Amino acid sequence: MKGSLGPGELIDVLHQVHDARKTGVLHLMQGEHFRGLRFRVGEIANGFSSVREEHMGDVLVRAGILKASDLERADQVLRQERKRMGHVLIDLGVLDEHGLADALARHGREVLLRAFAEKGGSYNFEDAEQAESPDEETTVRLTPGEMILQVARRLEDPEAVRYAVGDLERVLMAAPDPLLRVQKLGLTPGDAYVLSRVDGSAKAREIVELVGGDADEVLKSLLALLCAGLIRKSVPMPRARRAAPPPPEPPAPAPPPPLPAPAPVVVVAPAPEPPPLDPEAEAQQVEQSIAEAEQLLGDGKFWDSIQLLQKLMPRVPERLSRRAQLALARGYRKNPKWVKSAEDLLLNVVQADPRSVDALIELGNLYEAEGLKSRAVAMYRKVVELDPGHGEARAAVKRLEPDAPPPGITGKFKKIISRE
Repeated sequence: MKGSLGPGELIDVLHQVHDARKTGVLHLMQGEHFRGLRFRVGEIANGFSSVREEHMGDVLVRAGILKASDLERADQVLRQERKRMGHVLIDLGVLDEHGLADALARHGREVLLRAFAEKGGSYNFEDAEQAESPDEETTVRLTPGEMILQVARRLEDPEAVRYAVGDLERVLMAAPDPLLRVQKLGLTPGDAYVLSRVDGSAKAREIVELVGGDADEVLKSLLALLCAGLIRKSVPMPRARRAAPPPPEPPAPAPPPPLPAPAPVVVVAPAPEPPPLDPEAEAQQVEQSIAEAEQLLGDGKFWDSIQLLQKLMPRVPERLSRRAQLALARGYRKNPKWVKSAEDLLLNVVQADPRSVDALIELGNLYEAEGLKSRAVAMYRKVVELDPGHGEARAAVKRLEPDAPPPGITGKFKKIISRE
């Protein structure tokens, strides 16, 4: 289950997962951002994001639920142990099970809100067999209607609302799932009035005109009702065609011709197998595919790039192996769940070629994003040793260690600068 996220598509995807009662992970690639929602039996379990300010700890600090000092303590634990933030907060005594359930709900809403605020992108749903199953101890199943309705309430940008609603020429109809109609939903009187105008024959545009008033507010109500699953977009039915008159009766068949004499038996030798592909020609094909994957990365199509490279890896010759691993690691870095896989690939490249500046700078970026400052600085300094004019690495060292001597300065010069 995958596709592009055009206008109104995200709502449809969420309803498909809910209606099919799916269990797994919905990946959302939107520009350079990677977000995801974990589902259990069609209900949202929790969310995750590659954007730092959308991490659960940062969301809870902004909401006043978590202190900055508590988040710093939790981050220190996470740097040493690979645990989920929820487990760490419980272990530190910052949250109890009830508080964690509320925190997961708030974080899931935040991830979904940011996803609705983006335009374009693609999605891919991994069923539970392929996807990491939601962690039982850090999971709270959220009623989709109530949760997404709250998200729709917070979407303020009129353009984002119009994009989320989608095609206004589609006919709207009542929800096919009766369970959605009995959920505890906080509808406003305006929402209820807009809902009463949905009769299965009017288009979204016609409903906006019929209700009158502020069109943007009516669209927000339609978005809320669509998100909650109380109304759906109907599938256009093909027009019925007028029945054609019956064809005239065919004439009586002519008598069959006499059977021909049997043809002589001809034994056809099997076609020779095609010669094996020349190793150099195959290497050229692989190199072209790697270049295509790198272009997909540059275009922000990370999921497509990862799929292409994963299929390609068994055919990659030795001379192209490091380039392919580096590209695959860059794709993996966009998914918070695959950071360890990205790190392993980059370390493989560095082990094979300790002077690979591209792999070292990627490791530095990865460690910095994960909050591993000392490791990041070590990688950046190694890059400067190999390439003293590398601006990105020099700027990173200065950013992370503003009081340290400039990278590349050693010996008595370093001591002089330290005294100053």
